[in-house]
Amino acid sequence: MKDIDAAHLSIVLADHRVLSEGAGIGKKLGAMDAYAEVATIVRKYGSMYLRLGDLQMAVEYYAQAAAAVGGGQLSWTGRGNVDQQRQRNLRLKHLLTELLLRDGGIYLLLGAKGAGEEES
Repeated sequence: MKDIDAAHLSIVLADHRVLSEGAGIGKKLGAMDAYAEVATIVRKYGSMYLRLGDLQMAVEYYAQAAAAVGGGQLSWTGRGNVDQQRQRNLRLKHLLTELLLRDGGIYLLLGAKGAGEEES
C-alpha cells in the first residue's frame, strides 16, 4: 500500500471508530494503541508537505493526526472522553509548535497581516 493510501485510509478508520481501543487486557506498557499508530502515519505523511515547504497542507494533515490520537471525528465535536481530548490537545500543541518554528509558520497561522486576519 502506498503512503498516501495508508494515510487516508487511517484517517477514515479513526474517524469511524473501527479501530480497537488500547486498553485491552494484553496491553504492553509503552505500546501504542491503534489511534496513536494512525496519528503517527498521518503525521509522517503531513511532514512530507512540511519538508516541501507546503505549510498549508502540513497543517491539514497535522490537525488530522491530532484528531486521530484523540479518537477521530468525535475529537472534533468534543464528544470524545477526557483522556482523548487531552491527548488530542497535547498532540495538536506539539504539531503546531513544529509548524511555528518553520520559516513562514507564523505567517501561515496568524495571517500575513497579523493576528488572525484573513488575506484579501
